[in-house]
Amino acid sequence: MYELFERRDAKSPIRIATLHYNIPRLVYDCNIRQRLAIKINKYFVFTPEYIASAVEKDFERTIFNFCFALKLSYNDLF
Repeated sequence: MYELFERRDAKSPIRIATLHYNIPRLVYDCNIRQRLAIKINKYFVFTPEYIASAVEKDFERTIFNFCFALKLSYNDLF
């Protein structure tokens, strides 16, 4: 029987060889995860200690003053 639609011949995709670079370990590694963890720990504002100090120092201007309205402790927010 005849096919209703004619098919094109299959073509294989273009294959490009991968590039290999020699990068020194100091440049490649750089402890990126460690630097990120240090930044997160330094600037993370949702620790109970930070919340308590922020509420005690300046209750009017802190974003955590809602915890008194909801009767939440500092550890409950963490």
